[in-house]
Amino acid sequence: MAQNRITIMAGAGVTENNLDLILSESKVKEFHSSASVSKASEMTHRNKTVSMGVSTDDEYSLKVTSAEKVRKLIEIAQKYK
Repeated sequence: MAQNRITIMAGAGVTENNLDLILSESKVKEFHSSASVSKASEMTHRNKTVSMGVSTDDEYSLKVTSAEKVRKLIEIAQKYK
C-alpha cells in the first residue's frame, strides 16, 4: 500500500564499530548516528557547589560531533550503495 514510500532508518547506538554489521544484516538503506565524542567545556568560571542540572559526574564536558567518526561511517556505508 505504501508503494516504497516508507523507509526504515537504523538508529540508537549506531557507531563506526557496528555499522557494517547493521547494514549487512538488516539491509537498511539509511541510518542515524550522533558520531559524538566528549569535549571539555571552555567555561572559565566553575562553581562546584552549584549544579548545572546534569546527573553525570562531569558537568563541564559536552558531546560534539566528530568529523573523523562521520568520515568512517560514510566509508562503511558506501560499501552498501
